[in-house]
Amino acid sequence: MADANRIGAAIAAFLPILRALILAAEETGAKGAEKKKAVEQAAAQLYAGLQGSVKEFRGVPWEVIGPIVTEAGVGLIDVLVGLFNTLFGKVWAWVSDLIDGED
Repeated sequence: MADANRIGAAIAAFLPILRALILAAEETGAKGAEKKKAVEQAAAQLYAGLQGSVKEFRGVPWEVIGPIVTEAGVGLIDVLVGLFNTLFGKVWAWVSDLIDGED
């Protein structure tokens, strides 16, 4: 079993990949559940495929990382999507205020 430091290193190394998968899924126009399923599947496949190449992933199986990434409501996918949605909402409101203020 991997120790906490190795798990943390694997998560830190995987976050940029996960972010890219989420952003790619957002561009598809698919529904939320479909996007999440696609991101979950792609994340599992990429992690497994890179496990022998990325030193941070070695010795930390997907069975350990997977629940941290995919757990409903608290997994990294849901947390990142929530952050993106919140940030986008704030930017959208700011742009709307700018446009409305020009009248």
